Amino acid sequence: MKQFKSLDEQVEHLKNNKKVIFDDKEKAKKDLYDDNYYNIISCSKIKFAEDMAKKDHVYSQKQFKDWLAYFELDCRVSKYLMQNMIDFERKMNSRVAYRISELIEKNKLSNFEKNDLMQIIQKSQAWNSKEIYHGREAWVYITKMIFGEMKKLVFWPLKNRSDVYKKVVIDYPYFQTSKNNEESHIKAKFNELNNLRNCLFHFTPLTIYVTYGKSDFKKLDNRRRKLAIRWILQLSRNEGVLGDITEIFCSSDRFISLKNSQ
Repeated sequence: MKQFKSLDEQVEHLKNNKKVIFDDKEKAKKDLYDDNYYNIISCSKIKFAEDMAKKDHVYSQKQFKDWLAYFELDCRVSKYLMQNMIDFERKMNSRVAYRISELIEKNKLSNFEKNDLMQIIQKSQAWNSKEIYHGREAWVYITKMIFGEMKKLVFWPLKNRSDVYKKVVIDYPYFQTSKNNEESHIKAKFNELNNLRNCLFHFTPLTIYVTYGKSDFKKLDNRRRKLAIRWILQLSRNEGVLGDITEIFCSSDRFISLKNSQ
């Protein structure tokens, strides 16, 4: 288990173990204090690790400002994707609230189906409402759901009411079903977007999210995560950000190759 290090110890560790060069140690300590050693170093080591030796990363000498610059590039991309995610989540939440409320309030469900949906809504009340949902004003409760809970209300019509599901994801081909896109694949896409959302909104560097995806064979594999990022990006495309994402993807690909070769 890694032991806590003071800011001075962090600087010495980077100098001695990662060959980081410091022009201004006091400024570097402030950067580490404000932006977190884990975020800066775990993100940028994916770009700067050159080889592996007995499961340790091997580095060439780089300025600390280079490590920080790559982390800041990652932050710029994350902020842009975060805004796209907010816009997407807001629209999805509104659509789901409308369609599920319509089913419940307009009596378009069997008693079994209604109870099934009510239980999903009741179990999702992580925001600690004092009023337990009893089948009235469903839109109020759904609107307050976080994305991870709200997607369960997307999965219900995906399985039970395909016509309603199609109305929710209209103009989002990424989530539309076809002969080659079964229910499990759609769920996997929503779940991966939820993983991306949690990464962005908990300030985990995007480079770390991309790199540490796993394949079914437990090897590092970033293909599914790249797909989620590309889709969120295209909701509001920005060529400048696209260049930065390309750099992140290249760093991730190279690091994965190093790790999987061990």
